[in-house]
Amino acid sequence: MNNVEKILERNAIFPFLPNILYLEREGKMDWKVILRLLMIMTILFNHLLLYLEILIATVIGHQE
Repeated sequence: MNNVEKILERNAIFPFLPNILYLEREGKMDWKVILRLLMIMTILFNHLLLYLEILIATVIGHQE
């Protein structure tokens, strides 16, 4: 297992984000890092949409 995989394994979602700058500086930004970042951003965006949908449904429900 190389250093990039160790960094990716050791960190959860939010501590992973600052390490992108380190990996880019070291020249180790490969497709696994980019794919992991896209997956995290997609998950966070989906959660944001879900909470927004619940908020809108709650507001509309209380208006009736």
